[in-house]
Amino acid sequence: HSEMTWLWDTFRLYVCSYTMMSDSSFFSDPMRWSTNHVKEWLDWSIGEHSLHDVIDVEKFPGLNGRELCHMSLEEFAKLVGQYEAADKLLQHIHYLREGNIIVYLIIASLEGPN
Repeated sequence: HSEMTWLWDTFRLYVCSYTMMSDSSFFSDPMRWSTNHVKEWLDWSIGEHSLHDVIDVEKFPGLNGRELCHMSLEEFAKLVGQYEAADKLLQHIHYLREGNIIVYLIIASLEGPN
């Protein structure tokens, strides 16, 4: 039951990420995000997870998506200031990356060999 709950929550975050962002390119692979995309994702995540008292976006360096995706949980937790919040946010990043890989594989399989 808890696994189904986690899957539903993760799916909901994925769909919300797609529908809530103002810039459609935001939904692309997080590795390709600009510093503005990262900031937009942080702003959205803070509101989505009620982290206003935990995360101060102004304290974040100008990270782009590639830098964010390469951060360890420990590095990200130092920036965020709370391990649990950092873990939740990085899980979302990893899920977005996996989702983009899955979408790419589905599209590639539908298109067939070149």
